[in-house]
Amino acid sequence: MSITTTNGMVILDDLDSRPNGPGIIQQLGNQVDAFYGGKVANAAALPASGDFDGQRVWLIDVKGYAVWNGAAWISDTALLNNVTWASGWSTYAPEATEYERRNGVVTIYVGVTRPDAHAAESPVLTMPAGFRPRRAIRATGQNNGSLRPFTVLPTGVLRADAAQAAGQALFVGSISYPAASA
Repeated sequence: MSITTTNGMVILDDLDSRPNGPGIIQQLGNQVDAFYGGKVANAAALPASGDFDGQRVWLIDVKGYAVWNGAAWISDTALLNNVTWASGWSTYAPEATEYERRNGVVTIYVGVTRPDAHAAESPVLTMPAGFRPRRAIRATGQNNGSLRPFTVLPTGVLRADAAQAAGQALFVGSISYPAASA
């Protein structure tokens, strides 16, 4: 029996003709699935280190993917909304402030309001660890037809970069960026 890998492909020679061959093939197949895009029971079943750059594995318990970012496994998520709000800010109904991570990329969907005026560079909310950018991400939202700059900082703070009058909503729409880490 010989097992070789070539360009990420696993080649098994002469296993199916051996007495325990089919069982060994299934066992190796399960391991290959786990490491090269298959499925595992949970994040604890994933290897802690290795050369898995860009590999994606389905986590059965959370019904989502984990992606290897070169240093750690980062799990994909469904839409979440558990941000930490800065004082005075909240979701602008009927818009929802939600976020998700897919294949290591975070997307934030933002519609926020504040009843009083705010100064430039006011913190709006903080994203949890695992959903923060590697570097500052600058983008533009809108308010009553006017463009409003904002920044997502590596600390996870989404900051409104322009002053705004009382009672106006800030719509960011959506912004996507690579997640720094889990």
